[in-house]
Amino acid sequence: MSTYSHSLKLSDGEITMLESALKMMVAKCNIELSKESRAPYFAFKQHAEEVLKRLYGNTTQESGNNFHNL
Repeated sequence: MSTYSHSLKLSDGEITMLESALKMMVAKCNIELSKESRAPYFAFKQHAEEVLKRLYGNTTQESGNNFHNL
């Protein structure tokens, strides 16, 4: 499998939506896996969980107030 690097800027609303969508994907995969449907749900679940782990890992605030640095 190839590995690629992506740079993606997301707003607060977009990141919230993405987190919710990934959690829904994991829940859907769990339902399908309980029915013994392995493919493609096993891989989808693994990938969604990995993205969720890294979702906030490299966050940089680019606009707005940042009062905790005063």
